[in-house]
Amino acid sequence: MLDFSATLRQVRRDLPQVNPEKLKQAYYFVEQAHAGQKRYSGEPFVIHPVEVFKTLVNLKVDEDTLVAALLHDVIEDTGCSQREIKEKFGKEVAFLVMGVTKLSKIYYKDQLEERKLASLQRVIVATAKDVRVILIKLADRLHNVQTLSYLSEVDRKRITHETQDIYIPLAYSFGLWCFAAPLEEMCFKYLNPQDFRMLQEKMTQREKEKQYLQKFSTILKRKLKENKLDCEVEEFQKYLFEIAAKLKIWGKTLEEVWGLGFGIRVVTRSTQECYEVMGIIHNLWKPKLDLFRDYIALPKANDYRAIHTTVFCSHGHLVPFQVCSRSMHLEAEYGVAAYFWYKAKEEDKANLRHGARWLREVLELQKYRLDGNKFLDDLKDSTARERISVFTPKGDLIDLPLGATAVDFAYAVHSEIGNHAILARVDGKDQPLNVNLKTSSIIEIITDKSGVPVLDWLSYAKTNTAKRHILDWFKKESREQKLRRGKKLLQSELDQHSRGIIENLSRKCVTRLLSTKDLVSFEDVLVCLGEGSLNTEEVYNLLFPTLKIITRNKKYSYYFKIIGKERPGFLRDLIVAISTLGISVSSLIKKPKHNLRIYKISLETVNQFSTGEIVRRLKQINGVISVRRVSPRNRLYFLIWSLATVIVWLAHPYLVFYLTNHQISNWKFVSALVSYMGLFLILVMIHYLKSIVEKRLPEARENFLFWPIIFFVNLLALATVLSEIILYRIQLDWLIVISAILILYSYLILEYLDCRK
Repeated sequence: MLDFSATLRQVRRDLPQVNPEKLKQAYYFVEQAHAGQKRYSGEPFVIHPVEVFKTLVNLKVDEDTLVAALLHDVIEDTGCSQREIKEKFGKEVAFLVMGVTKLSKIYYKDQLEERKLASLQRVIVATAKDVRVILIKLADRLHNVQTLSYLSEVDRKRITHETQDIYIPLAYSFGLWCFAAPLEEMCFKYLNPQDFRMLQEKMTQREKEKQYLQKFSTILKRKLKENKLDCEVEEFQKYLFEIAAKLKIWGKTLEEVWGLGFGIRVVTRSTQECYEVMGIIHNLWKPKLDLFRDYIALPKANDYRAIHTTVFCSHGHLVPFQVCSRSMHLEAEYGVAAYFWYKAKEEDKANLRHGARWLREVLELQKYRLDGNKFLDDLKDSTARERISVFTPKGDLIDLPLGATAVDFAYAVHSEIGNHAILARVDGKDQPLNVNLKTSSIIEIITDKSGVPVLDWLSYAKTNTAKRHILDWFKKESREQKLRRGKKLLQSELDQHSRGIIENLSRKCVTRLLSTKDLVSFEDVLVCLGEGSLNTEEVYNLLFPTLKIITRNKKYSYYFKIIGKERPGFLRDLIVAISTLGISVSSLIKKPKHNLRIYKISLETVNQFSTGEIVRRLKQINGVISVRRVSPRNRLYFLIWSLATVIVWLAHPYLVFYLTNHQISNWKFVSALVSYMGLFLILVMIHYLKSIVEKRLPEARENFLFWPIIFFVNLLALATVLSEIILYRIQLDWLIVISAILILYSYLILEYLDCRK
């Protein structure tokens, strides 16, 4: 039975409420189901479920969770069915096992990423119903990461990146430090092997600092005993990834920072004792005030509570202390699993099974999404580890992810405030709603009854609460409103890429889009764009899929026209926003216009960006009114064609003069033919100039300069033809001529009006 018998003895000792016979039954079932299967290490596969089981025994979870931990791979890797598990071990065990089972490869052939995403969604859906699912999944992931040495370098990197991006943030969000820390340590080991080995060697050589720390622990224990406080005092060593992160932030080496990686933890019996202990510590040693954090009064987003303080000890050395109660320590270490460590109330157990509120919000948001790829973005936003704490004018604390904006704050206060927000007052200064908030700021949202949400808010909203309320608002609008907005948004995206107007999209492109998104008509696509359930960048990429070709030393150029309000620091913010994308500014022209500033800016980079990505980043700058991509080359094409047309028509009379004076045979017929051809050329010219404007110069639809040029060139051509007919007495059918003129100018005017529309 491998070492399963030893673990069973631990279960009997620590978990008397668990039936060992049921665990034995589950073990024998798993051993038989995985018989003959091997891991990459060459060991029997059954070792893996046993290790997952042992991890959860240490967390003191309940019986069903332990049974499910043993069985978690049988559906995925053997011929066992969910029905069989349900019959043998019960409904709850079957649900937990299905929750962590990956989707079958049969249904997702050659679609690895799609299968992984769908499997993750299954885990999240199950976790929202029962948090025990994520405990099993994280224990499974922990053992897989601990045995990565048997995999190839490519697989190691893939799994560590996936762990870092998804599972570690999930563990932190549930307060599961017992999983998050070892997972992050293993990721650090495989992604930064040299730094890991170097720190590991140096930390083993710091025995003097450990002994120094023990000295202060002894002093504190004596003082606590004098004050009749029964507390646990222990020295602890931080994980290597934590030490590396601190060194990176401070820009120092380990030798330059004394005592880094060590600390003292005091565990009290109550919250009140936490503050008494903190007072004793501060009486013994002088605190460093900027490193004092009271997470009891202001808990972290994952409900972490403790007091952190760092004090100056002898020789100016800094020693960190953590003070927390027993229940706080358990919740900090084991998060939601801490419920198993002490007698929880029935309602607490019910909450444990019903999952986390933020997780249910992620799933609720997916009801509004047609873009499945957004699921991972929404999940990452919800599990963001870096948080900020801001305050309402009344002093209420609002916890938000780093990078949150005033839109997120407004919806965090109340949906009605968010729906009618027009301005944010940050620390007494008026700011736009897309302003990034900072910790400790006091935020006031200015509202107006006429104010309504803007679809652009989705591009900078970070919280799922804000996204859901914004999408809900647009979902309630009429189909016509959504259709008009969607058409405008898609046309803007097509203009950024010089793809012409919506009406000219090919049937092939539209059919590909509809089949991918399982929509009935193109109008449905526009409606989905108008309500925010699809985004323009994704729709554009489906209409015009491109093959990414890796090129070396190739530079990409982008030209934009930016209109913004005049304010101090605008240009600096513009340059900073561009530089954060890794793009350099090659030229910049600034022109004043009333109280606005028009910037014509040329950008250059070795990386290829989507135009939409650059536009969205620029639009987030405070004071930006509009951003439009321009193309100097396309404007040059237009002007060259117009100039060539003028030259042709200036030369046209000389051609007719030559024909009439050299008395060639059938000169009258040839002259008439040339004149008729002239009228036809006018039509060709109008059509070609119109196509240039549609495909290459979308700004012409908003600029009156281009159309007067077209009208002038055509008027010149028409005047030339009429002059030739009269001066050289060319015999033409005037009914045809007048009809042709009316048709030409009607066509021109209709195209102009359509373009303006």
